[in-house]
Amino acid sequence: MKSYRRIAIFGPTGAGKTTLALKLSQKLDLNCYHLDKYFFKENWEPREKTEFQKILKELVNEDNWIIDGSMISSFELRFQRADLIIYYALSRLKCIFRILKRTYFDDRKHIDDRAQNCPERLNWELFKYMWRYHARVMPIIENL
Repeated sequence: MKSYRRIAIFGPTGAGKTTLALKLSQKLDLNCYHLDKYFFKENWEPREKTEFQKILKELVNEDNWIIDGSMISSFELRFQRADLIIYYALSRLKCIFRILKRTYFDDRKHIDDRAQNCPERLNWELFKYMWRYHARVMPIIENL
């Protein structure tokens, strides 16, 4: 694992991407970036696509990193530079359990994975996004 200097982790909401990214970054001494922190502005407002792409280009051009996130729009840039790509493909039911667990039972204050004023949220859109994730990404992954 020590030979990997740029690792892309992706998967559905609740899969455990952030936890894995943090553990690997500590073990391998790599910079760790969570895309939700860069994709969203305050109150879960998405950045303009060009602004996010500029930020993403700066991150992937660094010498070492682990970048976790589910944003399909980030795949091509991350995958082009990554030494290792990890698709964290957990079952939908496990993801639902983990979403509920982190929302109601976990104290994630030690994890700096979100933009300012973006508290943990639980809504129908989040579950729909997670539920359809595998079907949306598989054709894109195969193409890339």
